[in-house]
Amino acid sequence: MRFRIHQKTLLTASAGIGPNTMLAKIGSDMNKPNGQTFISPTRDDVMKFISDLPIRKVNGIGKVSEQMLASLQIVKCRHLYEARGKIVLLFTPTSAFFFIRVALACSSTHLEADSERKSMSTERTFSPLSNPEDFRDTLKELCESLAENIEQESIQGKTVTLKIKTIDFELRTRSRSSPVPIGSYTEIYKIANDLLKQELEHTSNNKLSLRLMGVGLSKLESAGSASKGGIKQFLNNNNKISDDNQQQKLDEDKTEDETPYKQEEESVKVEEEEEEEELMSCPICNVTYTASYKYNLNDFNTHVDTCLNRQTIREMLKEDEQAASSSSTQQQAKTLKRETKRGGGGGQRGRGTKRRKPTSTSSTIDRFFPKI
Repeated sequence: MRFRIHQKTLLTASAGIGPNTMLAKIGSDMNKPNGQTFISPTRDDVMKFISDLPIRKVNGIGKVSEQMLASLQIVKCRHLYEARGKIVLLFTPTSAFFFIRVALACSSTHLEADSERKSMSTERTFSPLSNPEDFRDTLKELCESLAENIEQESIQGKTVTLKIKTIDFELRTRSRSSPVPIGSYTEIYKIANDLLKQELEHTSNNKLSLRLMGVGLSKLESAGSASKGGIKQFLNNNNKISDDNQQQKLDEDKTEDETPYKQEEESVKVEEEEEEEELMSCPICNVTYTASYKYNLNDFNTHVDTCLNRQTIREMLKEDEQAASSSSTQQQAKTLKRETKRGGGGGQRGRGTKRRKPTSTSSTIDRFFPKI
């Protein structure tokens, strides 16, 4: 495989061979730029390989995770298994499960070779370059190669990405999206050249030394799908919608013509149902009223409130009479006791004393409310 890559692209490639995808990926990064790593599919060899491996070498553990794990004295992959109790308590279940799988060198063995392609790119490694003109010449060659590959695949894309690597192995990427799908050399080079200019402008003293450059196109779609969404398709959709609307209107008119009498009968039936009288009874005085004849709902509510208030006031007046009667009785008892001490015919009420006639509670209440 590495030999075929070199024959076709004149580029070197490194490879990793292992019992699962994680180990193969780690192995492909170990003997760069033109090496190969083989990991035997035995338990002892796998655990020997993974135990002394730095956690940063594992795909999926970035700088932040590395710092968090380093604070727990976890630097090697074997430390993940030794500190599995802390990991389960401090991390989410998903992260803890991933870390323990890494410590045991467990990963998937399934590769989706027939998955839909999401991007296409081409890149080139070369001796360090510092001249902007050399950058542009290399960029033109990469854009031409990418445009040829896109034409062969009959695809287009919307996002152009420029990838560069400095002599210090610092990787930088810039991207820009087009409102419409593109695929020609002129369109790709125009956007890629603008991205290169931005990178040169943001470099201090415009001194940029590169050892790798690449151009990619993403958000791919079939070259024929762009034409399908043009003005013709828009007009066709509008015509189809208007035809559907006309047909729906004709169906509605036809339905209205066929059932005029039925709708009239239904409306008359509804009116008759609405004219049925509803009887309402007051929960206080048990008086029944016809809602549709004499009282509406608001009047009935007012009547109920009046009855409630009448009963409340009756109870209040009754309490006042009881209190007044009790006070009068006590006063009479004191007067009688005083007269007894003076010897003025104790036990007998004075002839001039007149008893107060009790006031009718109902007559007092009726003053507050009108008769219904």
